[in-house]
Amino acid sequence: MDQLPKDRLAYLCMLCLGIGSLLPWNAFVTAVDYYQHFYPQYHPDRVIPVLYMTINVIVTGLLVKFGSSIDLNTRILFGFAAYSVSMMGVPVTDRALFPHNDDMHGGGNQLSMIITLCFVAVIAVANGFVQGSLFGLTGPLPVKYTSALVVGTAVSGVFISVLRIGTKIAFGDSPNGLVKGVYVYFAAGGVFSLFCMYLHQRVVPHLPIIKWQRKQEALRRGSGTPLLKGYSSSENGNGSSVNIEIAEKYNALEHPTAIEAVSKQKDEGETSLQGVGEVQLMPIFKELWMYAMAVFIGYLVTLSIFPGVLAENLKSSTLKSWYSLFLITVFNLGDMTGKMCPQRYLVKDGGILFAFSIMRIAFVPIYAVFVQEGLQDIAFFIVTVSLGLTNGYLTTAAMATAPTLFDGQKAEVAGTMMVFFLLFGLSSGAMAGWLWVFIS
Repeated sequence: MDQLPKDRLAYLCMLCLGIGSLLPWNAFVTAVDYYQHFYPQYHPDRVIPVLYMTINVIVTGLLVKFGSSIDLNTRILFGFAAYSVSMMGVPVTDRALFPHNDDMHGGGNQLSMIITLCFVAVIAVANGFVQGSLFGLTGPLPVKYTSALVVGTAVSGVFISVLRIGTKIAFGDSPNGLVKGVYVYFAAGGVFSLFCMYLHQRVVPHLPIIKWQRKQEALRRGSGTPLLKGYSSSENGNGSSVNIEIAEKYNALEHPTAIEAVSKQKDEGETSLQGVGEVQLMPIFKELWMYAMAVFIGYLVTLSIFPGVLAENLKSSTLKSWYSLFLITVFNLGDMTGKMCPQRYLVKDGGILFAFSIMRIAFVPIYAVFVQEGLQDIAFFIVTVSLGLTNGYLTTAAMATAPTLFDGQKAEVAGTMMVFFLLFGLSSGAMAGWLWVFIS
């Protein structure tokens, strides 16, 4: 077997593709200052998550069952193309087709908001195509390239927050500045999606590690041996079994459609999700219910607060429209840090993780009391970074550990079950965010 090439460019490419895979979702969520100024009557930061999560759940289910019939390259290109069109379409439709009075708070055109929500629906569909396919692309490669995708998804929120802050600084905080800044912001996001298309189509196929993988695949077909059988963490260059464990399991955290690719790799293409019915579900659930509930409760709490409460319920006379943007940036920084912490210290005990998720419910009354008492801005920054940090760590630790409790097809079913509770938590949390509207 040829020596495994060291390909730093490949790592950088996978990192960029990981950032791009979640960039549109983060872009719409992070443009809170713009949407709250022109469309406050439609509660955009609560409508967008509910719409996105609902469609994403449906698409995920369809792709798990039928996705293998669509070529992987086609799925990736379609997804990034849809990303680019949707993000660039925001300034075009909002400004050219449905102009509004830049000086009027809440003056956004209703039809313009509807078109924007249509773009959100498109990226929700595209998200299902892109994410699982990217992990299918890196699956046969050394695990550090899957790790690059994982790191990219963690960095994506921070990346888009920095981009929004930069455009806001460049164009100012006035109504007209908000409009110009967010148009450049979405256009830049669309260009980055085009860049990801270019990377995948023109750069990735010519990378040394990809050529090596194709050669090994040809040899495997000839000899009947697994592609990367015997590949170890020491060959990976990081020597950490925890990193490998997280990279293999964590893709389901933000990328539920990756289950299809992962399951095929585990059984070398011989087993698929069609065989799930052969495994008894209840014994598996009894074994992992604490991990499943930890993920469900974790995202239920987080999505009931983020981004709606940070965007609509919290106000600052000092920071004004910067306030919600800074809060979301702080959350993303905390979430990114939390997702990376298990690489150093991974809690595997389901009871501890479940208890931790129960403790996080305290964030709801904490925010309610803080809003009621009108505490200083610093208090909200502290509690928000804590929300992000605990969310990132809890969900990563639970998703990485639960499938390791089982072997073979049971591990595959366990992963599927965990993703079900993940999506259930995301959707329930997004809907629970509406309770704040009635409470306030």
